[in-house]
Amino acid sequence: MYNILTLPILASGFEIEADEDDANGEQAEFIRKVLLNPVHKGGMEIPMPIILAGRTGGGV
Repeated sequence: MYNILTLPILASGFEIEADEDDANGEQAEFIRKVLLNPVHKGGMEIPMPIILAGRTGGGV
């Protein structure tokens, strides 16, 4: 049952799109880099897939 609830969420993709106020997309690109790049390239210490995995398991 756990896999039925969590695997579709973990397998789904996500996209970061620029807001209308972010005309040239600089802010969206910054967020994309912070969330998806490894630590040595300026990304987060805990990768986004690990955060998603932890959050989906918390409610089950």
